[in-house]
Amino acid sequence: MVLLGAVVVLAGLAVVVIEAHVMTGGVLAVAGAMAVAAGAGLMMAGLGAALVVTVPVAIAIAGLGVLGTIVAARKVTVARRQALRTGPTALVGTVATVQAWDLQEGQVAADGTLWRAVLSGDWQDTRPVPGETVIIETLDGLTLSVRPLYAQGK
Repeated sequence: MVLLGAVVVLAGLAVVVIEAHVMTGGVLAVAGAMAVAAGAGLMMAGLGAALVVTVPVAIAIAGLGVLGTIVAARKVTVARRQALRTGPTALVGTVATVQAWDLQEGQVAADGTLWRAVLSGDWQDTRPVPGETVIIETLDGLTLSVRPLYAQGK
């Protein structure tokens, strides 16, 4: 009975690991939690524990497994609703430092890389000078549109 319980616990843990890689919406995770709880109950019963101990412990293990699955599912749902902020598009809204400027276009340093930049429509006064901090407003291909640091964003 103890060996059977250990096999069921291992199978339940394997199912939980598979859920982490396959993403079945928590179905396999709940099944794995139930299998771990059942296997633990079988092992305790095989070792001679009374049912008044075995059943509540198995229910507690199952409850914790299901609760963990619900918490993880909520976090995944929240993460899926957020916009991706990776790659060059993540630069929009961040600051850059002007490296060189010639009339309408220049070069700015942002995120450790030099980028070609043009002025946005918000730029009214003097042209940017090297060392000035600007805000990246848009990204068009590999060209950034920048605005002054003090101007309000759209």
